[in-house]
Amino acid sequence: MRISLLLCFSLLWINFVVSAQFTTVRIGVDGLTCSQCSRSVEMRLRKLNFIKDVEMDLANTRAVLKLKPNVTIGFSQIARAVTDAGFSVRFIDARFTTGAGEQVQAGCFSYKNTCFELATGSLRQAEKVWNIRFVDKGMIDPVSYKKYQGQKPVASCSCSTRYRIILSE
Repeated sequence: MRISLLLCFSLLWINFVVSAQFTTVRIGVDGLTCSQCSRSVEMRLRKLNFIKDVEMDLANTRAVLKLKPNVTIGFSQIARAVTDAGFSVRFIDARFTTGAGEQVQAGCFSYKNTCFELATGSLRQAEKVWNIRFVDKGMIDPVSYKKYQGQKPVASCSCSTRYRIILSE
């Protein structure tokens, strides 16, 4: 009986540990004017190995990406796929479901060897989902980028891959 309880607890803990992950990415794409433009961006995005599904919204010039679970996401690759298709990125937003998998510090967190540094504000650790907007060059419109460009991050993490972010509602 004791072993059964220990096994059940262990399985629940493992499930909790791997529950942290990015689930959805929204991209604003400037320049989409026709279905062929939309298809061009969609096909570039589908080539990325961490993308599960792509839904294009031509009317609002956006894309919604469903991500494969438990894989490393290359957000700069997403931006590059859009620009390689001949368009510019207006914004990249991501939903991150928190759990025990991320390492949280004062103004940054790391997940799968990637650091996410807050440009402003603080992490709301009690929330189960963080809505993240990327503010790095090429991941946000030029006017907004200038707003964050000169600011030092709230804190700095130690990772080879880093992104500057803000939390949105």
